[in-house]
Amino acid sequence: MKILLTNDDGIHAEGLRILRKRLERDHECVVVAPLSQRSAIGHAITLGEVIEIEEVRERGRLYGYGVLGTPADCVKFALCKLFKAKRLPDLIISGINRGPNAGVSIFYSGTVSAAREGLIAGIPSMAVSVADFEGGDYRGAARLAGKLTVLYGKGLIPRDIMLNVNMPYRRRSRRSRPVRVTKQAVSRFMERFIKKGSSRARKRFMLAGEIVMLHSDGFSDQEAIDEGRVSITPLKLDLTDHGAMRVLESVLKDNRLV
Repeated sequence: MKILLTNDDGIHAEGLRILRKRLERDHECVVVAPLSQRSAIGHAITLGEVIEIEEVRERGRLYGYGVLGTPADCVKFALCKLFKAKRLPDLIISGINRGPNAGVSIFYSGTVSAAREGLIAGIPSMAVSVADFEGGDYRGAARLAGKLTVLYGKGLIPRDIMLNVNMPYRRRSRRSRPVRVTKQAVSRFMERFIKKGSSRARKRFMLAGEIVMLHSDGFSDQEAIDEGRVSITPLKLDLTDHGAMRVLESVLKDNRLV
């Protein structure tokens, strides 16, 4: 398979390097990733400004392409320029991210957004993260990504969804983890702004906080991670609440708005 690899931690990130090393044994891998850390950039794209591309070489060989832009920029550029007049990738994998992407985090995550950009282009995509900001089990996550890639190659995973994969916190291990198919957790950030000094004209603050669960039922991505399980969540592009459409239509008709 031809696989496009990207992330939001930057092209030199350990997780991306380990993922590439694992997958290139059996697949043709092309790396296009931000030149620097772009975590929590969401699905931003660069408009009205130039993006710069740099060939990144290691030991005299091409490792990948670094983009002075966002993760979504990386996917757009790769599909429009690097794969132009060639066969498009069979799969896009974003990761392996340093830290979890569960619950409300998927709206902020550059990792998930890069995979979503692939799905928008009609290409099967998945995001892979480890729930550990100190590094975590990248090799275990890479092994799992390899197994899921085989399923994609066999056409067993629907093409109209993307997978959001989260490995639980645990140090490197050869042991397999129990896998659970999950839904997105209902959660939110409880923010606080920490003052970081000021100048004559401006005050400086840094955003901090933590994620809290708003509803628990045992089936969410965050709960699976907390239980030491691998979470795999199928996500779609359509955010419409189809069940609410009839209710809303009835309310608007009753109030002569439609």
